[in-house]
Amino acid sequence: MVVAAEKKVVAAQVMLDSMGYNRDIIIYTDILRYNISADKYVMALDAILKEHESLETYCLANEIINVNRHRIISNPEKVRALILKTAFKPFVFINCKN
Repeated sequence: MVVAAEKKVVAAQVMLDSMGYNRDIIIYTDILRYNISADKYVMALDAILKEHESLETYCLANEIINVNRHRIISNPEKVRALILKTAFKPFVFINCKN
């Protein structure tokens, strides 16, 4: 006898104490196949994302293309300084290296 797994979308909002912002996580999963509670799954996923989604890793994965000066800035410290600026000049772009 085969029991069809019920697919369900689980949405959760996680409050990060250290960062002070909300993260919305949507999970599309087979509820009957896994006997893990949604809360534990979301908290484990949040811990993984918190470790890998930081400004340092973002600056390593991106570069700044300045068309005005014909330059590509790949140095993570310089990329971070330019990203934290409040205003960009025209024709200055953030580009993903991937």
